[in-house]
Amino acid sequence: MPLLFRWTSGSFQGLQFENRRNDDPDQGVPCRQPFLKTSQRDSVRAPRHVSVSHHPRIPNRKVPKVNVGSMSFWQDHSLRFLEMAFRNDRRESLSHPDGYGRQTRQCGDTVEIYLLLRDGIIHSASFETNGCIYSVACANAAVHLCLGKSLDEAMDVTAPAIVEYLETLPERERHCADLAAAALRQALMDARETLKRPWRRLYRSS
Repeated sequence: MPLLFRWTSGSFQGLQFENRRNDDPDQGVPCRQPFLKTSQRDSVRAPRHVSVSHHPRIPNRKVPKVNVGSMSFWQDHSLRFLEMAFRNDRRESLSHPDGYGRQTRQCGDTVEIYLLLRDGIIHSASFETNGCIYSVACANAAVHLCLGKSLDEAMDVTAPAIVEYLETLPERERHCADLAAAALRQALMDARETLKRPWRRLYRSS
């Protein structure tokens, strides 16, 4: 029973299961109960491993593969975590952001966060990372939580807030939340400087 999922209008719609032979290793993994049901047939099969996008500003590194095809992975995580892990509509770099933050750990994991302001409110945010699926989930959650907030309000998006939002982030991966929160904080501080000196964004490129 391969695990299927789809996106519609930029939102996480759910998971779908199809009856297939269980003795074929290429047919996915069995699961007794689907999380959600959809009647659509235009779904795409979830990858068995998460690939790392190669971004020119972030050095490539060998990231341990997470077997997302295993039954335990899908059963152990909340729908909120799965949405943040696989939602890609906010994963992009911006050429002239109002706020930009970049943080790198000793292991080489890097998170970049871009902010666009309108009347002092964060109306658009995006991220890029070369880390694992947990880094993607944490960075995605960070930009999701700061949208629609002022710079002062967005300062409340801390590592514990990201962990609480994701619900099922493993204890051993909490450093990913720390990295995302640090990158967001740096982007917020940079956005404050841009408000004081708006001309700065015109000379910034990513």
